[in-house]
Parts: sequence; C-alpha cells; structure tokens
Amino acid sequence: TAHWTMPWVEWAYAYILGAGDPAWHGFMAPVGKPATGTLEESLTKLSKCTVPYTDDIFMFNYAWQGEEAWKTGIYSPHKAKQIAWGRHYSSFWNEAMAFRERLLPELGTHSPEMETMYYRAVTGKKDSFADTMRMGQKIWTLERAIRVMHGRSREKEDFYPYMYMPGASGMAIYGGVPIYEKGKWRSDNCRDMYLDRKGVDDFKTHFYALEGWDKEHGWPTQKTMNELGLKRMIEPMKKAGKLGKT
Repeated sequence: TAHWTMPWVEWAYAYILGAGDPAWHGFMAPVGKPATGTLEESLTKLSKCTVPYTDDIFMFNYAWQGEEAWKTGIYSPHKAKQIAWGRHYSSFWNEAMAFRERLLPELGTHSPEMETMYYRAVTGKKDSFADTMRMGQKIWTLERAIRVMHGRSREKEDFYPYMYMPGASGMAIYGGVPIYEKGKWRSDNCRDMYLDRKGVDDFKTHFYALEGWDKEHGWPTQKTMNELGLKRMIEPMKKAGKLGKT
C-alpha cells in the first residue's frame, strides 16, 4: 500500500506536488519504532539530520485526527518542512547525483555526513550539505516553474476521492509511524488513516509559503526565482500570466 501512500503522507503529498509516484522511501524506516530507547529520543536524533530544517521533532508527527493534526501533525507547517526536505534531497542527491533512493538517505545513521564526504571527494568542492540542499530546492523550483507553465496550479493538486474515505490507508511496516497526541508519542500502524479535505488544503497553504510560492495558485514568485538564481524563467512566466503574486 505504500505506493498509494498512506500512512506515509510525505509520499502522498509528493504525489500531488510533483509528477506522480515519487517512489521515495527516505523516511519510512527512520520514523519507525526504534529497537532501543524511546521514540522521542529516536526522533530527536533524527531531527538533527534534516538540514536545514533541524531540531523540529514535529516534522515526524503523523497525527491525522483532531486538533493535533492541524497543530503539529499532517496538516501543519511542521509537516510542510518534512515534505520540502524530502523533495529537495531527492532532487539533488537521488536525481542529479544519481544515488539510489533505497540506499540514501540513511537518516539517523550515516546521513548527511556520508553524502557530504562523497560530494567533496568527487568534486573537490567544499560545499556544505546545506548548500547541496539549496541546490536541490533550486532544481525542485525549476521543475515547479516548468509544470506551472504547462497548467499546474493549486486547484489541480488534489487526491482521488478515495483518499478522503475510510480504507485509504494500509498498514505501516517498521513498527508504525510516530503519533503525538495528548502530550505523548507512540508508534501506530494507522490502518484506519484517511485524509481531510480542509486539512490537505491547509497543508498546501503552509507548503507553498515555505517554498516561496503564492497562496492562490502555488506558483513561484519573482522574489523566489531571483533568490534561487532562476531569473531566466521570470519573463516567460510573466508573459504566460503564471508568475506567482507576492
């Protein structure tokens, strides 16, 4: 069931934000039930690895019901950071650098040190891991601009109706996904998870804001394109009426 993406919502969200099945397993094992120590300890360690979005343990909260889903769970700004991290990492390391995604990232163990050592040894450059993630964001945003020029917009980024109905989820492996509710963490298989339409819409607002895309359409703004060194795309987008509003 992972390939229709629940309960790993980072996979589900990547589906509608990108170009189909991302086939990306980066967070599945790392957020699973730890063999030793507490779940909170494991997630705290994991939160140190997700440069530049570090020290936010709620990125890994898969709460999907009630107030917590909007506050710190799958419809929150915290979850937007997890999805952004995955898309930026994948764009640079798995696509541009051609690392097999089942091998890297190794979050919680060897990443991001392994990637940085490899990159510096092969290229001779001294870029930091954060620098490579910024390049990943540039690639992701360029792809976004191209999709926007071909008609991509907020209203088209939606799931099939079954994702909003009971039965949308399968069963998580690796001991489940983390759920934070009532001040406590637990691992849960989430076999009954399904999405909320308003929640998904709220998530898109948070994600677009984080990426520098406009709220109305999900189109990259001129400011974002300039900051990422994508100036050549501004005029074509402007002429097509597809440049995001600041």
